[in-house]
Amino acid sequence: MKAIVLSCDKYHPMAHHMLLTYQDKWSSNNFQFRIPYNQSIPEDIERDFDDCVEFVHTEAPFKKTVSALINDLDDTEWVYWCIDDKYLISIDEIKANMVREFVDQIQDPN
Repeated sequence: MKAIVLSCDKYHPMAHHMLLTYQDKWSSNNFQFRIPYNQSIPEDIERDFDDCVEFVHTEAPFKKTVSALINDLDDTEWVYWCIDDKYLISIDEIKANMVREFVDQIQDPN
C-alpha cells in the first residue's frame, strides 16, 4: 500500500522523523512511502529508508504536490495519507496490520 506523505523540501527533516517513528512503532507496516521533493532528494531519508520510500518530484504549491503524488496511481488503489509533522506515539501493531491487510484484500472497484 502506498503511503502518501504530504511534505516539501523545507520539511524533510520532519518527514525523516515521521519515518523514524513508523520504523520504531510499526516496523511491519509494509508501506511504500511516497515522499515529494521540489529541488533535491533528501539524502538522509534516501540513506536511512531506501527500501520503503519512493521520491516524487513535485512543484511546491500544495495542490500540485498532491496531484503529482497520486496522478500515476490507479483510481481504485487504496492509499494511506501521512503528514510529515504527525508522528506515531503508540499503536497496536497487530490490530493496525489486521486493518491494513483487510483493506489490501478489498476488490470492490467502487
